Amino acid sequence: MALSGSGSGLEPGWVSTPVRGLPGASIDREHDDADVGQRKIHCPLLLLWSGRGALPRLYGDVLDVWRPWAEQVTGHGLDATHFLVEDQPEKVAAELMALLSTPAGRTIHR
Repeated sequence: MALSGSGSGLEPGWVSTPVRGLPGASIDREHDDADVGQRKIHCPLLLLWSGRGALPRLYGDVLDVWRPWAEQVTGHGLDATHFLVEDQPEKVAAELMALLSTPAGRTIHR
């Protein structure tokens, strides 16, 4: 779901002009909507986002947004801007290493 801070404000579903020009920006959303309740991501899914951003304000529990599409969802906000890897490279690397070192089929608990 694309968000923007300009135009009508931060509203779920509002796509800014630059995002509209991205290949697949509209058809991907249609495919996502069609998959809800039909297909799920079976591998562990790690979500990391900016703890300073709008996602928690807009959605409350950010992980709940992904639970309809994935069986094993973990993650949390980081004290970073939109550029997580630049702002918190060690933390992002540690999260990825923990995810990748978990045997397939096991849930990651944090």
